[in-house]
Amino acid sequence: MNIQPGMKLTAARLNPAPPGIAYSNTSQSPVGTSEVASLIVSNMVFKAGKAYRAYFKTSVYAADGTMANFRLRKTNASGADWGEFGRIRCVANALGSAMMANGGPLILTRSASTDLTADVVLTVSSSSGTNLVTCWGSATTPRYLIIDEVGSAADYLGLGVDVT
Repeated sequence: MNIQPGMKLTAARLNPAPPGIAYSNTSQSPVGTSEVASLIVSNMVFKAGKAYRAYFKTSVYAADGTMANFRLRKTNASGADWGEFGRIRCVANALGSAMMANGGPLILTRSASTDLTADVVLTVSSSSGTNLVTCWGSATTPRYLIIDEVGSAADYLGLGVDVT
């Protein structure tokens, strides 16, 4: 977190909550049009009154013209919709032609007066039932999802999804 001129130094600013991190150094099985969990941040704690930034990275490939769609959901692949990262157009169904998907940021806020603990799920689906999408990962190029605190929910009012 950046400390800007004029900001008060507080314990929360000096010691922000640890980020939620999920990663895999293996590829995901090919995915069709149904959303499937790609990565899961387990037991993410959203502190009352705080805002968070979610972003991910993966290599993705499918038949030329197929769109890979990435979303963030609560609990599982059919849980509450916390936002769409967008679509990545694939150009070839081969690892050597994989597109690098750098999704985000999505802003999540917790305006309630209590903390929320939830699993946060990155889902992926294909725009075509016959053209499957593969998210690829390796030891040197892991797939990952990171959620980190960025400040007060009030500072991000209207810019993201309020998590409940």
